[in-house]
Amino acid sequence: LVQVPRIENSFVEQRYILPLGLPLLLLIFSSAMSIYIVRNIRSSIASLEHATRKIADGDLDFSLEVRGNDEIASLKRSFNTMRQKVKDEYARRARFIMGVSHDLKTPLALIEGYADAIQDGYADQPEKMERYLSIIKEKSKILEQRIGRLIDFVKLETEDWKLTNQDVNMLSFLHELTDRYSEDAEILGYPFKANIEVPANLSISMDKELVLRAFENLINNAIRYSIKEGTIELRAGIDSKAHPNRLDIDISNYGAGITEEELSYIFDPFYRGSNSRREEGLGLGLSTVKSIIQSHGWSINVKSLEESGPLVGAVKIVFTVSIPLEV
Repeated sequence: LVQVPRIENSFVEQRYILPLGLPLLLLIFSSAMSIYIVRNIRSSIASLEHATRKIADGDLDFSLEVRGNDEIASLKRSFNTMRQKVKDEYARRARFIMGVSHDLKTPLALIEGYADAIQDGYADQPEKMERYLSIIKEKSKILEQRIGRLIDFVKLETEDWKLTNQDVNMLSFLHELTDRYSEDAEILGYPFKANIEVPANLSISMDKELVLRAFENLINNAIRYSIKEGTIELRAGIDSKAHPNRLDIDISNYGAGITEEELSYIFDPFYRGSNSRREEGLGLGLSTVKSIIQSHGWSINVKSLEESGPLVGAVKIVFTVSIPLEV
C-alpha cells in the first residue's frame, strides 16, 4: 500500500515533469545565447560608433580589431578599408597643397626679388633695368601658365570641364599627332617611330583638343625621360584576338625605368618620384592626362619592361591608352 503512491509519483514525473523540464532547459540556454549575442552586437556597434567619432574628430591612426568571419567582422573590415582610403586621400590632398605652394612660391619669390632690386636702385643702368624687367615678365608668364594648368586640373578633377565631343577619324588624328611631334623629338636628338594600324573608317567621339593635350603630355614626358638616342615610339592598333573591341595606343621610350613604388603613384598630382624624374613645374602632367582620359570613359596604364634597351641599363617604359569600341 505504501509503494503505490511512489509508483504513481514516478509516473507523474515521467509523464509531466520531465517533458516540461527539457523545454525549460532549452529556454534557459537560448536566453543565455541571446543575451551573449546581443551583448556582442551592442559591443561591436559601440566600437563602430566610437571609431566613427574618432574619424569625425580627424583621428585616422587606428584600426578596428576584427575577429571571426561573420557579418559584424565583415562590416569592421569594410570600415578599416574606408578609414585607410580616407587617410590616403587626406595625404594626397596634403601633397597637392604642398605642391601648389612650392611651385607657385618659386616664381613669386623671384619676381619679388627683382622688383626689390629695382626699387633699391640696383638696376642703375638701362641695360640692367631692361634685363631685370625682362626676367620679371618671364617669371610672370611662367606663373600665369602654372595657375592656368592648375585651374584646368581642378576643373577636370571636379568634373567641371564641359567636354566638346565630336566624331574624329582616328587614322587622321594619329597621323596629325605623329606629324606634330615627331619633328620636335628628332630636333632634340630622339628618333621617333610610328606604327599605326587603324581602320581608315574608324571614328571615335572625343574632345579633340583635350585629347591632343593628353597625348602631347605623354610624348613630351617620353622625350624628357628618354636616354639620348633612345627611340620614342607611337603604336596604335586593335588586337583582333585578345581585345577585338578595343583600340590601344602606346607611347614608349627607353629610360632609367620606373620602380614598383613609382608605378603606384605616377599619376598622382605633384608626385615626381626618384631624382631622375624630378624637375621644375607643377608636376600635373600625368595626373592631367589621366583625368582627360578617364573623362572620356577610357583607361590608361603604365608598365616598365625588363627587356633590353638600345643602351646598357635602359628600360622600356610604355604608357597605354585603351579606348573601348562600340560593337
